[in-house]
Amino acid sequence: MGAPRGSWMVAALALAFTAAASAGALALGGYDPLAAARALVAGSVGGQAAVTTTLLRAVPLALTGLAVALAFRAGVWNIGAEGQLYAGATAAVWFALVAGPHLGPWLAVPGTLAASAVMGSAWAGLPALLRRRRGVGEVITTILMNFVALHAVAYLVAGPLRESRRVFQQTDPIPLVARLPHLIPGTRVHAGLLLAVAAGIALWAVMRYTRWGFEVRAVGHAPTAAAVAGKIDPGRRGTQAFL
Repeated sequence: MGAPRGSWMVAALALAFTAAASAGALALGGYDPLAAARALVAGSVGGQAAVTTTLLRAVPLALTGLAVALAFRAGVWNIGAEGQLYAGATAAVWFALVAGPHLGPWLAVPGTLAASAVMGSAWAGLPALLRRRRGVGEVITTILMNFVALHAVAYLVAGPLRESRRVFQQTDPIPLVARLPHLIPGTRVHAGLLLAVAAGIALWAVMRYTRWGFEVRAVGHAPTAAAVAGKIDPGRRGTQAFL
């Protein structure tokens, strides 16, 4: 039950279709698709500053994408990754500001990451519980939780977590002790890039070589068959993948 042989072909077709659809939409709007493509390339990899920004933005997107991919493999349509990202980021900032200054880097950095992971998982907990206990479709609940997270963050940065000067609607900077170390001197690229790559490799290994990963994939492919033939609890495995 590994990845389909044609998965790379499907990905290539999806990329080609997306590019064609985007070019068509731009052309219909009166814009030059080629000029837009050149601007996209220049803005993402056209120089050190562009590459740095791309790598920084890629880290949270990659980690969030892995969370979505895991849920999808279990047949769970988690559309609330954006809200879960906001919730985790807020918890990370809160922990770093409150506890970070009192901890050394060997505790502050892991603690900040752990706070983020726990809160992101907890934010998915309500849709997961409703799905497991009440049979409520997770598509609607996770989408709605995105809006709750968005407005909750807006409230927090304007209120309880607002910077000490009370000038801008933002938090104080995270203490240096709670920040990931830089990978490349002279740039803002940090060790989160390695964490994202390591998380992707770890998830691939777990899904391919462990019993839990096999059961998650089995539930995603055929939950009824997995429950009957393999004595697997689809609801339990789906909830675990969700969280």
